[in-house]
Amino acid sequence: MAHIRNAVNIRTSTTACFAALTQVDGLRKWRGGIVEGEVVQGALLSVFPWPDVRMDWRTQAVEGNARLVQTSKANSDRRLTFDLTDLKDGRVRLDVTEDGWTEDDADMALCSTEWGAALDRLRKHLEQPQPMHEMNR
Repeated sequence: MAHIRNAVNIRTSTTACFAALTQVDGLRKWRGGIVEGEVVQGALLSVFPWPDVRMDWRTQAVEGNARLVQTSKANSDRRLTFDLTDLKDGRVRLDVTEDGWTEDDADMALCSTEWGAALDRLRKHLEQPQPMHEMNR
């Protein structure tokens, strides 16, 4: 089995980054398309990135603000892992690994490219200045 791996360094806290990965409102701001469900152990998260495309992910593990593991409802061999690490310069490194691809899957390159674009949207979302009224909530 093959895997896709992408990473991004973000000027934010692990708490804010993890919230953007696990709260549906946060996911909607960077994933693209429609996001439904919830991210808690055992729950199903449905992502509709494009018309006629649906991806269902069941949350297997939520480990503090450090790790999130989900498996595909359609293909139990497909596993998505988000690992967060605090960096010495105050940024957070987010590693995203999607395991369970077959070597000859034609969608693997497209999915890898889309993860890169999605992580860039996440970085931009988390690094943008927030209005004072949002910071005081």
